[in-house]
Amino acid sequence: MDPTVEDAYWRTNYSTQKYVDRNAPYDIYQPAYRTGYEGRNQHPGKKYEEVEADLQRNYERSKGSSTLAWDKAKHATRDAWNHVDTALPGRR
Repeated sequence: MDPTVEDAYWRTNYSTQKYVDRNAPYDIYQPAYRTGYEGRNQHPGKKYEEVEADLQRNYERSKGSSTLAWDKAKHATRDAWNHVDTALPGRR
């Protein structure tokens, strides 16, 4: 998993997601996406549901100036997790 590639993917595609506020810039969602794709890499063999509480803590610690609360951020986190999961060898 290349974080630069993942960030570029989400920067281009975030605005097409149903949970995204159309007026919000990517920077608001970026920490949530980062939490998802980095989290997937840090928890090989685990399901999202098994580590969601850890991901939430990581997001809360690393969201910086993002105003996105977890109840909205978790959708972006899960999407990024799933995107990496489907890209892993043997997962498609």
